[in-house]
Amino acid sequence: MVFKFPDSSKKGKLLPFVFSSTQSYIHVHIAGAMNVVKDGGLVLESNKAITATTNASPVVVTSAAHGYSNGDRVFITGTGIGALDGRFWTVANIAANTFELSGSVAPGSTSATGTVARVFKLTTTYTEAQLLDAPRLKYTQLNDVMTLASQGVTLKNLSRTAHDAWTLADTAYEKGPFKPINVDNRKGVATTGVIGTITVQSTHAMFAAGNVGQLIYIEQKDYGVPWEVGKAVALTDRRRADGKYYEAQNAATTGTLRPTHSSDIASDGAVNWLYLHDGWGCGLITAFVDSNTVTVEVKSRFPDEVVKADKAITGAANNGAGLVRITSVVHGYADLNYVLVYDVGGTTEANGLWRISGVTANTFDLEGSVFANAYTAGGKASNQGGTYKWAFGAWGGIEGFPAVVSYFQQRRVAANTPGEPLESWYSGTNSFANFGKSSPIIDNDSFNMTLAASRSDPIIHLVDIGKLIAFTSASTSDVRPVTVGGGKWVIPNSDNDPTLTPTKRSARPQTSDYILYVEAKGQTIQDMAYKYESNSYSGVDLSVLSKHLLEGHTIVASAYQHVPFQIFWLVRDDGVLIGMTYLREQQIWGWHRHDTVNGFFEDVECISEGGEDAVYFIVRRTINGQTERVVERLASRLYSDIKDAQFVDCAVKYDGRNAGATTMTLSGGTTWDFGETFTLTATTAKFAATDVTLGNAVHFTANDGRIIRCLITVYTSPTVVSVTANRNVPLELRNVARTDWGFAKKYLDHLDYLEGETVSILADAHVHPQLAVLNGAITLQNAAVVVRAGLPITACLETLRLNVAPGGNLLENQKLAVAARILVEESRGIFAGSRLDDLYEFAQRSDENYDDPVTPLTGIAAIRVASSWEDSGRIFIKQTDPLPLSVLAIIPEFEVGGKV
Repeated sequence: MVFKFPDSSKKGKLLPFVFSSTQSYIHVHIAGAMNVVKDGGLVLESNKAITATTNASPVVVTSAAHGYSNGDRVFITGTGIGALDGRFWTVANIAANTFELSGSVAPGSTSATGTVARVFKLTTTYTEAQLLDAPRLKYTQLNDVMTLASQGVTLKNLSRTAHDAWTLADTAYEKGPFKPINVDNRKGVATTGVIGTITVQSTHAMFAAGNVGQLIYIEQKDYGVPWEVGKAVALTDRRRADGKYYEAQNAATTGTLRPTHSSDIASDGAVNWLYLHDGWGCGLITAFVDSNTVTVEVKSRFPDEVVKADKAITGAANNGAGLVRITSVVHGYADLNYVLVYDVGGTTEANGLWRISGVTANTFDLEGSVFANAYTAGGKASNQGGTYKWAFGAWGGIEGFPAVVSYFQQRRVAANTPGEPLESWYSGTNSFANFGKSSPIIDNDSFNMTLAASRSDPIIHLVDIGKLIAFTSASTSDVRPVTVGGGKWVIPNSDNDPTLTPTKRSARPQTSDYILYVEAKGQTIQDMAYKYESNSYSGVDLSVLSKHLLEGHTIVASAYQHVPFQIFWLVRDDGVLIGMTYLREQQIWGWHRHDTVNGFFEDVECISEGGEDAVYFIVRRTINGQTERVVERLASRLYSDIKDAQFVDCAVKYDGRNAGATTMTLSGGTTWDFGETFTLTATTAKFAATDVTLGNAVHFTANDGRIIRCLITVYTSPTVVSVTANRNVPLELRNVARTDWGFAKKYLDHLDYLEGETVSILADAHVHPQLAVLNGAITLQNAAVVVRAGLPITACLETLRLNVAPGGNLLENQKLAVAARILVEESRGIFAGSRLDDLYEFAQRSDENYDDPVTPLTGIAAIRVASSWEDSGRIFIKQTDPLPLSVLAIIPEFEVGGKV
């Protein structure tokens, strides 16, 4: 077990964060918070010194300027008090230098040493629904930054600067993306400024409270005067070049260097040009005033040409030819000017952006208008400012946010907002926050794309396997697809020119080979790969022969473990864990089911840790009648000593093998036989008076491999005790300081989280009888140095119906199983038979010492079985002990009778 949820009423979500094969983490998200797991343990903040603990209920800890808050979780070690050390505690009743351990009871002693470290926790904004309900939280990662997507909130970046330093912030996105630009020249907007916080006004009712949080794009309606070579310009004259707008900083004749810069000042060879804008600007709508007015925080400078200069309107009438004639005293406009008209009462058809004609000193006509309603009052006009070229942002406000995010060809890709479920947006190349466009368009610009699908099933996944594969809800479930392969690079980059030179040095990634995914109904597992012969992406149904594992259920979580066993792990909606061993090159995909005692699997994820991939689960368990949620890590099968084998669930581990420089010396012997009492001396404090009453011991390994078990009988000091040995002490252990010792315990605690449960135990590679956890502990029959205790696992294998007749079949024949020859690797505890309720154990012990564990078998285990005539000929193999059993082949021995 990695850790128990502090509040088991909250569901959780696991996310993998992989910076490299040596730096990887599991993020455990619950509503409003995130913990970090690394190498099988919770990430803690820096240690703080403990200077005192009390012998009271609850225990009060003194730690100067600890900085903790009530409700924080901390981990304590080094106090020398078993009831406190190695445990997580919740902080309560804090003061500047003290705090209580919630739920603790007086341990019987005090301490003035030890350390305390707070569990790292990051506050987040995600709700349980955003984490777990469709469309659930999606993610992508680039180096130290993970981008998270949820339709309920803006894209966010989760960034790492250290193991215990993470930040979550809104993702910056600049200059877009935007919805299509308005082309109706009767619907105009204007601004009150170009930078800072401004007001945007419209000629028509276009704003709503839901627009708050959206960007707005405003482009000047005219292109302006182009920059040309050899033209005289005055100070502050403005020119357009390369799709950008510049202001002259001196009066001169233009040079020959066309301006292209996008910031500050640059010279064309004669005139210094200040970059102004790209002919458009954008801002974030921060407040709704009314349907014609909003407040905007400028993100990219607006053109001066969209800033309005109002003239009051005092009347609107029919010009005699059906057009609207506007009265505005001394307006100063000219024929063919464009004028923004807004807030006109009565003659509301006049509101809009118009080209004018029939201009007099105080009136002008609106070309293309149709007079219909009598003027009542009000109105304003502006020809400096105002434009019909505007657009709302594609994200935020009433549009919501993308539900999917990925990276592809050096672009950040986002897709599926509530209003545009089939739309995808691509950032600028290597400019992941930039969704703007140049004028004219260049290849590095951002763009968007709509899937021209016959149905409106939203995009729910984007996966890169050389091409970007967009999965919609019609093809796959909300469970994230996984990729198989990848991690390789091709040097040089070009297939057409394989030479590698100083000017042609690049590499391209060899993308993943296959995608494994859960189809839309959640009951079929498929793969997908590129098929050269058909120039398409296709795959096969991998669950076609194992439908019984999926029918009637849906898959709610998945993860792929590449090393060492290439398993696609899947969690069913009923809490059952199933796996598919996937060896595509060998055309092997084998299915297996994994149950756990009183447990309900809720999530699974996988990351690289050390030499293999580590698999993590969230499991909801019923312990002692209470519901608990725990994060558990699948134990490794790659061990060199069977003592380290872990074949129990939700395990506690005790390892008393000396890993430091402390030595132990046996002395005081006369004959050195097992009847004597010896003195055992340690170079550092290792003993306590309770070692005698608890039955603890120190184990040594003799040169011949035998274990010398020294039971502690008398306590003298923290470094000296008296012991008796279980056998004669060999010469190499007499009066010799040894570092290869192990401290053996008989009383094993820290099992509080399994209170009342029955646990299986492997103690020094011996199978120990199962015990019930009482008061958070178990007492072994004999002290052991290495112990694994946890919920028992029952593993069972059943062969298919026997049918091996050459040239025919035996399916209809009666069969009598006589024996089973089972090829195994490094295995113990082998039971087999023809019926699950009548199994026989393989007699495995041979020449080991009486108190040594049985040596694991690699080879054939031949087991005689009792059976009766029946038509299946099946063989059952079962493992109920916490021991390894790897079956490589089954060779049944049977007799064949007549047909049924």
